[in-house]
Amino acid sequence: MKSLLFLLPLLLLLAACEEVIQLDLDSAGPHLVAEANLDATHGTCTLKLTRSGDFYQNNTFETIEGAQAVLRLAGAEYALSEEGNGLYGLSGLTPQPGDTAALR
Repeated sequence: MKSLLFLLPLLLLLAACEEVIQLDLDSAGPHLVAEANLDATHGTCTLKLTRSGDFYQNNTFETIEGAQAVLRLAGAEYALSEEGNGLYGLSGLTPQPGDTAALR
């Protein structure tokens, strides 16, 4: 009997109704999104360029092709190569502790 009393609230929680709530969000224009990673262990830099979308848009975002991406590392500049589908990369880097890096 005690186990039945324990299971009854659990069953009620699992059987609760769910309603999808659609929020009326303002639409914003697309913005450039840059996702970058500098891997000091492997000496690589990767960059993915996309445009943002609306909140309710599926997770397929427009990629940016033909950009000129430059990594500035410890005062030197390196051009990233376009690899397609909004991806850019560079290898053969030797960053040292304390080096500063920036993309432009």
